[in-house]
Amino acid sequence: MSAFPEEDNVFLERNLRDESVSDHYAAETSWTDRLEQPKSKAINKDIDLEEAVNKINYLWVLISCGYMVSWTSIGSLISYFKARQGADFYVKLYFAFYLPGLPMSLLQQRYDEDIDRRMGSARAFMLRVTVGMGVKIGMLFFMPFVPSLFSQSQIPTVMLLCLVVMGTMTWMIHGTACQLCSMFPPSSTAWLQTGFRTPEIYTVVMVSALGLGAKATEAHVFVFYFVTAAVVGVGTLSWFVVARSKPALHYFSLKDETYALRDSKSKAESAANEERSSLLGNQSNNKSGGSVGGQGSARGQGSSGSGSSGSQGYSNRTAEKCQVAGGGQGIAELGVDETKEMVAQVIRPCRVAIFLNIWSSIFTAAFFAYVKPAGNRDTEVILYFVRLFSDLVGRPLARLPRPWFLKTKDNLVVVAWVRLLLMAVFFAYIAFDWFPKNDYFVVGLVCVFSVLSGYLAVLSYEYAAASLQTKAGQSMAGTLMNSTFQMAAFIAVLMGVIVSELGLFTDPLESDGSGDDDDLLTAEGDLYPDTSSVASVDDNSSSLFSGEIR
Repeated sequence: MSAFPEEDNVFLERNLRDESVSDHYAAETSWTDRLEQPKSKAINKDIDLEEAVNKINYLWVLISCGYMVSWTSIGSLISYFKARQGADFYVKLYFAFYLPGLPMSLLQQRYDEDIDRRMGSARAFMLRVTVGMGVKIGMLFFMPFVPSLFSQSQIPTVMLLCLVVMGTMTWMIHGTACQLCSMFPPSSTAWLQTGFRTPEIYTVVMVSALGLGAKATEAHVFVFYFVTAAVVGVGTLSWFVVARSKPALHYFSLKDETYALRDSKSKAESAANEERSSLLGNQSNNKSGGSVGGQGSARGQGSSGSGSSGSQGYSNRTAEKCQVAGGGQGIAELGVDETKEMVAQVIRPCRVAIFLNIWSSIFTAAFFAYVKPAGNRDTEVILYFVRLFSDLVGRPLARLPRPWFLKTKDNLVVVAWVRLLLMAVFFAYIAFDWFPKNDYFVVGLVCVFSVLSGYLAVLSYEYAAASLQTKAGQSMAGTLMNSTFQMAAFIAVLMGVIVSELGLFTDPLESDGSGDDDDLLTAEGDLYPDTSSVASVDDNSSSLFSGEIR
């Protein structure tokens, strides 16, 4: 006969479905039935987290757009800088912005984990991005006033310093955002990387909407900067929502629990080593070595067994907690052994791929100003926006089914090496006069080159995060990928400055006989002469920066 009346059985079955079993049922239910409950809760938790992630994924676009929009707006003025200060000044701008990236990423790689342990990941991540975004907004409010605060000779240096500060904050935010995004599902990586290239859309819209030409009013220039600051503000608010969301707090918790588990294991090992040393010392000091040694050994075994039991109990509790919280991670997946060295080894192909990808993209883009137009077009401006929009198009393509030759991390490296052939063709185009000049050809070349750049960038970050099992490991993967990104960017801009200073490529203005000093600088040293003779596209670009450092 059943131990429970029929009515009790119906009640207990309902409680089982609701995952709120009564104490009476819990006492009578077999242990195998109770073990199934955390699994059910974990599945439900995973579904809830997935739904929450899908609701906030679009905010990653606003976040990355927010911290990149300031540089993209200034970087689009390639034609303006070329006309007034020569093609090499644009290379210096690239250098000023990307230079702080490598030191910042190395600092984050060295100190972020320690700061996260002390403050808690949720607080530390929020602090880094909030401070960075605040400084960037302050710089955008400051830059329009530079012409009235400094002399003409000081303005270029001040602007370069502004870009250094802006670059420092940008790359600190980028590194932090990549760490958090690496803990999210792969779809979030595509959203973040897509947003990285959306600021150019804003730049084109603002230039057209405000009619920023050679005769743009000071009010228009101020509006441009203040609206740009507002875009950064939108990115900041988006970060607040994402960083305080249910998925983010859950991932932060798992990350911090991994740190706690590592510390616990380290303390347990230290205590065991001390106890073992003490026992060996007692045995060596005991002349008889028999009775006392045996007792000591027994005591050691008892103590060791107790410690082992405590450690095992902690491990089981942590595993059960993670299973109930969602994520499907058992104790073996908590990544106690996913150290920085182990993570670096696992994601090495992804780091090689992202290095080749970013280095070639930035190094090539720095020399767009050296492309000699085949007609009357401003080819360098066209190339700048083609690169950005093509890179943008390539990023969401990563959500489509992958071709057979891009299924693994090693495949990424092979494709990244093959892509360098396109870079070689580009530099042959600008270096050799015998190479046929055709605007459509070079634009198409840069288009394909940049689509692959965006596509490979998303896959590199995605495959790196997917190679690790824990949130701490995935966060470290994001940090290492960002360091590799910054190393590639630093080497690219450094090589760009060196190549530019060596004069290996001819400035198109000089080859056309239009590069006289009088064309670039007025007799009084004015960096911003009358722009009425500049082509229409140059007019649209020049007013943006002329309002800044006029």
